[in-house]
Amino acid sequence: MKFSFSIIGCCVCRDVFRLNPCDEFVVDKFIQTVSPIAMVDKNKDAHILDISDLSSFTWSNFQKRNLCFNFNGHEAEQHLCKDGLSDFLILDLCELRFPHAMLEFPNNKKSIVTKTRLIEELLNDNNIPNKLKGTKLQDIEFSDQEVFSYLDDYINLILKYYSPSQIILYKNFPVNKHLDDEQNMFYTYSKNIIFELNKRLNRYYNYFINKLPNIFVVEMPQGTLGWVQHLWGKDNLHFVDDYYQYLFKATQIIVSQANDKKRQLKELCDLFSKYFKLLEKEKRLEYFFNRNLPPSFLLNSTLESDKLTNNIVHDWNFILSENSSFNQETHLLTCGNKEKSWAILSQSLDKSFLEGKTITLSVKYKTLNNSKLNICIRGKIEDKLSFLISHIVTGETLDIDFLVYTFPNNLNKYKNIEIAIYLNHPNDQAYVYETKLEYGNLSTLF
Repeated sequence: MKFSFSIIGCCVCRDVFRLNPCDEFVVDKFIQTVSPIAMVDKNKDAHILDISDLSSFTWSNFQKRNLCFNFNGHEAEQHLCKDGLSDFLILDLCELRFPHAMLEFPNNKKSIVTKTRLIEELLNDNNIPNKLKGTKLQDIEFSDQEVFSYLDDYINLILKYYSPSQIILYKNFPVNKHLDDEQNMFYTYSKNIIFELNKRLNRYYNYFINKLPNIFVVEMPQGTLGWVQHLWGKDNLHFVDDYYQYLFKATQIIVSQANDKKRQLKELCDLFSKYFKLLEKEKRLEYFFNRNLPPSFLLNSTLESDKLTNNIVHDWNFILSENSSFNQETHLLTCGNKEKSWAILSQSLDKSFLEGKTITLSVKYKTLNNSKLNICIRGKIEDKLSFLISHIVTGETLDIDFLVYTFPNNLNKYKNIEIAIYLNHPNDQAYVYETKLEYGNLSTLF
């Protein structure tokens, strides 16, 4: 039996079918890079932009069509129902990750667009269509409540054409950890940026699901990995092929005649969560054996003690307030119990090797009882410490975090430059297992 699908979402939703060709599944329509907000904006006029206006641009027809959907009122909706409806509608909310902007036309009319690279290129290009000359692009931000209001309109639009039992929501999220099979290493986006973005997207997903409790929801497995060598290039939403296989299998469950689809979807998600955990371990081992890792600039980067000289860790300075300690056997750093306490590990750096260079400082650690571990690069100007860059990390499972800094070309004003790893809250504790300092903006520590 054949099933047809229309898609509104990021490239992930379409790649499920590209990577898993199947005679039973047909994709009818695909709308991309048009956020729910831009799609339901009531201020949009029709026919503002046509593909024929973009003949001088080298973008694909698919890109041009989606650009027109972004500009034109009701056009995406008309495309969705053109030539009949599909059996199922597949969605995600990832296009809400883009910023939004207000188009301000010369006739003083305004409308909201998803602020993509193509829109910026169009409005800044010498070949901009005459009808758009003088159009301004003004950044705009929305509160959660405003986004929820737009999602209400978006849901009403969808329900004009599809019943909840025909709607499939892929809960796609950007990930920060990506396999790089050419460099034999993990490429990582900023964990904090991805965390904040996903926290926001999750609020939108939860709101959408609460409004439509009877739709099919496909959760993202824990530990899903991205892939640098993806066909479309490196992006935080470009995943290993196994993720698309997971979404395909979930879709097969949804269109089947099974009576226990929710249970099967959960079991499938749990299975792939275990698989991705094993895949990461396997890849770390593979990369270890296939890559010559550059050495760390730090002396004694594993904080190993010298058994022959009273178990002292050489090359590191220990600055410990009363009752603070560093256990050189277990690598446990403990802050004292008074209001002003500190436990600091530091190492001086050679300034002459740093001027104008980009470096990455990474630390393998584990904190206890919600403790906060500080990682920083700092210098001393006269007798005062100056922080060049700092980062606070926390995590009660073994983890790695890093910071990237580009030094100025002249460091003469600094008496010295050092890295420091420290606790400064009473009774905080953290294991500090290993550190690494490298040229460039990537960490090879794992």
